[in-house]
Amino acid sequence: MLESALARVAPASATTGRPADVLRWIAAAFFLSALAFGGIAWAMGDVFFLRLATEALIYGGLALSVDLLLGRTGLLPLGQALFFGLGAYVSALVLKHWDASFWLALGVAMAASALAGLLGGLIAIRSKGVYFALISFGLAQVVSKVIYNTRELGASDGLIGVPAAQVGGALTSAAPLGFFLLVLTLIFVIWALLSLLMDTPFGRQLAAVRGNEQRLAFIGVDPWRVKLAV
Repeated sequence: MLESALARVAPASATTGRPADVLRWIAAAFFLSALAFGGIAWAMGDVFFLRLATEALIYGGLALSVDLLLGRTGLLPLGQALFFGLGAYVSALVLKHWDASFWLALGVAMAASALAGLLGGLIAIRSKGVYFALISFGLAQVVSKVIYNTRELGASDGLIGVPAAQVGGALTSAAPLGFFLLVLTLIFVIWALLSLLMDTPFGRQLAAVRGNEQRLAFIGVDPWRVKLAV
């Protein structure tokens, strides 16, 4: 019964239908093109564009997180750089002062960003619309100023001397092609998980928040918890 109610509240395009199939084809074309690009760059011995493409993929992960909030849930985040930057600083500190393991740095960064998301969400989701956007932006600015004025974190110069992350075997973040393929794989996994998420009851709840938050509450789902989770 809840499933059918969510289907009525959520926009049709957010659950199933032709637009979703088109987006999957576009995503498949993108990942195949990226693989082809990696092969061509490797054959040409290119390094610069591989590094540039790797950075673009990392920012693509940030764009996916914004899409989850804005495109899927209807929450406009202006402070998403808070979690992105926090993950960067935490992983850099782990690599520099603890261990050079890529996976350890990734795990600690995810945990720190999740904690920041929980604390920031408890504050920001009490408001709606432009107020949510401004509060999320304000939180990011507060953290930015704290880091900017903390000498132990590099202040305005940033962190210097961060070693290359050891992924496994001979693969490190200093290997242009290998790290590009690793980041491409991780972005594909994130995209696939988010696509699967939108086909779950929780994904339909996210779409229902965007469609009509009051109706979602009427069928017994707390929109506050849904927004905090996302």
